[in-house]
Amino acid sequence: MILAINLLLILAIIWILYIKTRNSPVKEHLVIALSVKIFAGITLGLLYFRYYGFGDTLVFSEVATSVVDLHGNSFTGFMTFLLNDPDEILTKTFPVLSEPRSAFFIKIVSVFYLLTSNNYWITSIYFSLISFLGSWMLSNALIANNIKLKLPAILAIFYFPTFVFWTSGILKEAIAWFCLATLVSYIYTFIHRRSLPFRQLLISLLLLYILWSIKYRFHLYNKKK
Repeated sequence: MILAINLLLILAIIWILYIKTRNSPVKEHLVIALSVKIFAGITLGLLYFRYYGFGDTLVFSEVATSVVDLHGNSFTGFMTFLLNDPDEILTKTFPVLSEPRSAFFIKIVSVFYLLTSNNYWITSIYFSLISFLGSWMLSNALIANNIKLKLPAILAIFYFPTFVFWTSGILKEAIAWFCLATLVSYIYTFIHRRSLPFRQLLISLLLLYILWSIKYRFHLYNKKK
């Protein structure tokens, strides 16, 4: 049931994106580019699970699973985990939580694990979809303001293999890319049109916070001795 609900939700998001961007200059690439993105995220998971056997994406999955198992049945407990520093028991069990950037990202993964009942693959699709939304917004902004950028933007953002692969699936880079691409699309549009809606300004502040927390936050949690 949970699997079906999440798949329907994903399809609904894709359908809304299709409807809202039917006038997009790259609309013909929506289905194939998104399929490539989702496939890259699934392939990344298979590579780590079947070949490497270790790595960040597996650690994030393990810790998020434990968090949901521990706090998933308690709204108060789960919100406490999301809004506060990881407690001493969790940081001793999972040392990665003492690293603030990883801890912040694991909180994001945990939300999706709660929604998907700890399903790595469905969560991977969500993350690839989120990353793709950033690519879609940036490509549309670039091309709408300079048609000469159409081919370079399409190739670089949608189909360049290493870029697509490492910004897909359950990796920090998937969320970081969404934030960065969306911010750049807003900035590029502002430069050309000299206007920035208040809604986009608020979203920009939120995205800056998320991007900073995932990639550049170096604050060390205070440990009780």
